[in-house]
Amino acid sequence: MHRLFVGAGEELFCYDLAEPRRLWRDKADTGLWGWEIAGATVLMSAELEFAAWDKGGEKLWSRFVEPPWSYTVVDDQVTLDVMGEISQFNLRAGPRRIPH
Repeated sequence: MHRLFVGAGEELFCYDLAEPRRLWRDKADTGLWGWEIAGATVLMSAELEFAAWDKGGEKLWSRFVEPPWSYTVVDDQVTLDVMGEISQFNLRAGPRRIPH
């Protein structure tokens, strides 16, 4: 698959480069920090969101975060530190959802 993930300010886009067209448009509240590729997963860091897509452009998961926050990925395991609260989860499955 030939995908291009682009972000500027609060705007996020994914394009199909094989047959040039935009696949989707999204927003990152208060601004994008950056993208990272971890295996077959594309990670997005933003001021208030941490999210993942597969390389085809399908969103896998998203999590609210607030600064200061950081993460590391080792193999398929994510360690997320949000204001000193540490959580670990599978890269593709994402963080566990808490029932309301």
